[in-house]
Amino acid sequence: MFFTLSSIKWIRLTVSVVLLSVISALNFESDDWYVIKKMGSISSITEDDFLVYILADNGIFTIDKSSGDIEYSVEFSNNFPNPEILHYDEYLGYFWLITRNEIYVKSSVASYWWNLRYTDLGFDFRRTIYDIGSSPSYVWIDIGTQIYPVYAHGSAIPQDEEIDFSESDLIEWASYSKGRSGEALDISQYLIMDDWNVGLKYIKDLDGNEIHPTVKFEDSDGEIWIGSEEGILLKGWRHSQRLEIIQKGPQSYNITTFQKDNQGNWWFADSPFMRTGKRRSHKYPSRKYHLSHWYEYENKWNYMESLNNKRLSSDIHDIQNIGSILYLSTFDGLIVIDTIQDEWSVLKQKHGLKDDVLWDIEQYGNSLYIATKFGISEVSIVDNYVIPNKDNWIEKFDNVEIYDIEIDSDFFHISSANGLFKIDHEDGNIKKLSTRLFDKIQIIDGLSWGLGNSLWSINAQGKERKFISGVTDFYIHEDFVWSTNGKAITLSNFITENEWDIPLERGMEGAHIYSLACDDEWVWFLTNKGIIFYNWTTYNNAQN
Repeated sequence: MFFTLSSIKWIRLTVSVVLLSVISALNFESDDWYVIKKMGSISSITEDDFLVYILADNGIFTIDKSSGDIEYSVEFSNNFPNPEILHYDEYLGYFWLITRNEIYVKSSVASYWWNLRYTDLGFDFRRTIYDIGSSPSYVWIDIGTQIYPVYAHGSAIPQDEEIDFSESDLIEWASYSKGRSGEALDISQYLIMDDWNVGLKYIKDLDGNEIHPTVKFEDSDGEIWIGSEEGILLKGWRHSQRLEIIQKGPQSYNITTFQKDNQGNWWFADSPFMRTGKRRSHKYPSRKYHLSHWYEYENKWNYMESLNNKRLSSDIHDIQNIGSILYLSTFDGLIVIDTIQDEWSVLKQKHGLKDDVLWDIEQYGNSLYIATKFGISEVSIVDNYVIPNKDNWIEKFDNVEIYDIEIDSDFFHISSANGLFKIDHEDGNIKKLSTRLFDKIQIIDGLSWGLGNSLWSINAQGKERKFISGVTDFYIHEDFVWSTNGKAITLSNFITENEWDIPLERGMEGAHIYSLACDDEWVWFLTNKGIIFYNWTTYNNAQN
């Protein structure tokens, strides 16, 4: 069953914040973590009584047989290098995972994998494993020159013990793209609706998009699962020749930008510039936008078609969702998407924007206020026209690069190349709070927070305090400060000055964190390994 992020609440009692941090550091709870990511190329599929397991180059994913939910498995994944085969021995209940250079085994009731040495299996040196399968008494390993039986729990059979080689006729081989099943893969008997043509080893639509199947697996319920190089699943049934295309997770491995609403809708996108600091040449534009929509409450995904025919940049810097309209800030203007009519339009400098390079977007009333390379632009959300704004406070920022805009009930807060300012909603009075350059700002209870290599707080009188150095992103929630340097995660309480390190484990190690945000229950990190959610109510409840 799929649980929404808002419905899961883990409350732990603790006698002190110090004890709380020690307990958290020593005990990894997989249910505290939820990860959504692009699968990547699928090489192997297996099953136990309740789940189908998909081994892809971006981790292990599961399909719940009863609900059909597809999720990344935090419990099973473990940053395996070059994973190739995942096999479940149904006779004794052991999982085998073969990588290019390593062998791992895990009992179905165990929490962790253990790494086998090749000598544990009776090999005198490292072997290349071409396939793996099971019979009632053994696991069989194909090393090319012979098929070698071992115990399912991961040990060699003693030399003085007689092996029943007649069981070699009973071997059920793994579903593996480069093994026996992959070599025999033939999908030509299937068909797919919606203008897809099915060949022997590939699937192609009228627009030239291709899917290259890698492995086929039939589960115990008669469902057919076909993996692909593109990370797209094809689902069928043993008594039918029709296949359904299933896409789950974001289109991009890297996620730098998000937007969410209160109805369970999330949008995820990527900006190569925000990751690398380099802008792609118009001569070599990205093929398409990577804009993915996740409806959390039903765990459903859909994807926005791109404007690649207009040769626009693939960088999406910010997203605003207002009703059925999505607004995207890019290097090439403001992209306006009507999600109901499936229509796109673009507002650029020639339509009145201060520049085509847009950064942040904020809504106030019936207007969008947009941070551009040469000032602030205001766009009416009633008719999607640029408002000229002559002789008012906005004009004071013409020809100044604007990095971030925050709006509260009383003030506009503007981070610019000339410093940090706040502007009164009523009279347009401008007050300068700091001369520092901040890439990102956040306003909490009248206190301004700004990021520019270090994280600073600035009070209403302009008094500055350096909170932490070496920060690439931050987010404030009540008295808590989430911060990262791109690799490590720190949670601080700026009132009590307590601090916790939050380690990434179970396949999340080594993730590069681009940005983060949180609510009362969950904090989420946008990374090169997808979106990582962590339930932090343990810490949040500690102050109550």
